[in-house]
Amino acid sequence: MEIKEIFYILILILLAASPISLIIIKILDKSILKTNKELKDVKRLCLKVKNVLIKDYLIVKTIIYDNIKIKATDLSNTLQISTLDKNESKSIEKVNLHKDDTIRLIASILQLCDFQKTKEIDKTISNFFNQCRLNKSLLEKDYKVIDKVTEYKNKRITTIISQKISSKEIFAFSKGNPFEIIEKCNKIIENGKKEPLDSQRKRKLKKQIETLNKKGQKVIAFAYRAMPIKKLEKYTEEYVENELTYIGLVTVSNPIDRSLINTIEKIKKSNLKLHILTKLKERNTVAIAKELNLVNPQYFETITGSYLEGLKEKKLKKILSNKEKDIIFCELDSKQKNLILKTLEEIGEKAFYTYKKSEYNLEKIFKDIKRSKTINKNSNKLILHSIPIKIVEIIIILIAIPLNIFPPIAIFTILFIDIIVNLGLELSIRETNSNKKNKNLTIQILIHSSIISLIIIPLIFWNLMRLGWSIGESTEKIFQITQNTSTIILLILITIQILRAYLLNNGKNIYLLLTSTLSIVAVYYILSQTSLHRWFNIETLNSTQYQIIALIALSMTATTILIKSFRQKI
Repeated sequence: MEIKEIFYILILILLAASPISLIIIKILDKSILKTNKELKDVKRLCLKVKNVLIKDYLIVKTIIYDNIKIKATDLSNTLQISTLDKNESKSIEKVNLHKDDTIRLIASILQLCDFQKTKEIDKTISNFFNQCRLNKSLLEKDYKVIDKVTEYKNKRITTIISQKISSKEIFAFSKGNPFEIIEKCNKIIENGKKEPLDSQRKRKLKKQIETLNKKGQKVIAFAYRAMPIKKLEKYTEEYVENELTYIGLVTVSNPIDRSLINTIEKIKKSNLKLHILTKLKERNTVAIAKELNLVNPQYFETITGSYLEGLKEKKLKKILSNKEKDIIFCELDSKQKNLILKTLEEIGEKAFYTYKKSEYNLEKIFKDIKRSKTINKNSNKLILHSIPIKIVEIIIILIAIPLNIFPPIAIFTILFIDIIVNLGLELSIRETNSNKKNKNLTIQILIHSSIISLIIIPLIFWNLMRLGWSIGESTEKIFQITQNTSTIILLILITIQILRAYLLNNGKNIYLLLTSTLSIVAVYYILSQTSLHRWFNIETLNSTQYQIIALIALSMTATTILIKSFRQKI
C-alpha cells in the first residue's frame, strides 16, 4: 500500500470518527444561534416590575371631582365618565374635557404649582391636559402667580398665591399628598356647591384614596381657598394652608402590560415558579401581581425588604421551598435581591432574574428557557442520530483495508452526509418538544450501529459479489466495482439517516420535513451531475439498481412506521 493511499485512509478514518454535524451545531450555538444552555437548569423565574410587567412611562388613570369619576386608558382618546353615586357611565372624547370648569381649574393649579417632588407626575398630567386642549399658554390667561408658600424638605404639598386676571380675585391653590390636603380642608365641592367636609366625608375620601393606592395608582389632590382681595407682603403656611376647599384628585400609574397575561399563564402551567423581586412599594406590587394573575389571591405572601432583614437563613429557605405558595418580594435593595437569588441557588432552585435590558421581553425569556430545556432533553437524540452512522463508516473503511478494496466511501461522501444531511436533520430534531431525555445512551448507540451494520455490510458484499469481485482483482476493476457500491452506500446511508430522524422525532415537525426534502434534492443533484461523480466515487445507476434501493428504502420506511407506532402505544 502506497503512502498516498495510507494518508487517504487516515483522513477517511479521522473524518469518519469526527461527529462533524455535532461540532458545527456547537459552533453555531455560540456564534449565530446564541443558545444560552445555562437556561436549561432554570426552575424559578424572578421578575422585576419596571420595564418587565409595567411600561416605563406614566399615564393618567383616574380623575375624581364633584361626585364625578373619569377613567382614562393608555393610548386612547376616549374617556369613560360616570357618577360616584350611580352606575351610569358614558364615553366622551378627551378634547371635550376642556369645557368643564372644574377640570380647567385643576389644570390651572397643576401649571401654577411647581413642585419638584412631583415633577414626573406633573409632566404626565400636563401632557394629558394638553390633549384636552388645556395647554399652558391658554391657562396662563386665567391666573398669575403673586407669591409662593415656603417649602421645606419634608413638606408633601405645595401652595401658591394666585390672582385671577379677569376679576383680580386672589386665591391660594394647593396640590400634593391627598391625605395631607384633606386634613387642611374644611369644605368640599359636591354637586357644584361647597359643603362642609366633616369627619364622615373625610373617612370616605381617605377610603377612596386607599382603594386607588391599592390598585397601584399615585394620587395627587387639589384644593383652593379664596383670600382677601388686599394683597399681603408675605403669605405664610399657617395663614394660607387651612380651611381649604377640596376640589378633587388625579391619579397616574405605569400602564400594566396586559399582553403578558397569556405568557404568564403559559409559564404557570410549565414547571417554572414565578417570583416578583422589586424595589416598588408593597401595595403597588400586589396590585400589579393581581392584575396580571401572577399570584393566587387566596394563597400568597408579601415579604418586604425590612421584614427580610429579620428573617433567619433557615426560615427564608423554608419559605422559598414552598412551591405551592406565591411569594412577592418588594421594597428590596440590590443586596436583598442578591440574597434571595443566592438562597434559591442553595436550595437547588436555579433562578433567572430579569434585570438586563435585552431580557425585558418576558415572552422571549420564557421561549428561550423553554427552548434551552427542549434542546437539553433532545441532546442525546442528536448523539444517537450522529454517532451510530460514524461507527458504521469506520467499520466500512476497516473492512475494506484487509480486503484490498478501494474504500467504498469517499471523503466527500462523509462530508456530505455530515454537513448537508445530518446537520439539517439534527437541528430540526433538537427543536421538537420532548417529554424525557433518552437514557442508556451507550447501549442505544451500540444497538443502532449494529442494526445499520447488519443492513449495510451484507449489502456491500452482495453488491461486490454481484459485480464479479474476488480477492486479488486488478486495481482498475476494483475501482469500477467500488464506484457502484459507493453509490448504493451513499443512497442507503442517507435513507437510513432520514428515517432515523423521523424515528427520533416527537410529533409534527415541519422543519424536519423541509430538511429531509432538501437532502433528497441535494442527493439527486449529485447523481445528475457527472462532473461531481469522481469527487464522491460514485456512478450513475441503472433502473434495476434504483428499484433495489427503492425496495430497501420502502422496507426500512415500513419498519420505521411500525416501530414508531409501537412506541407511541407503549
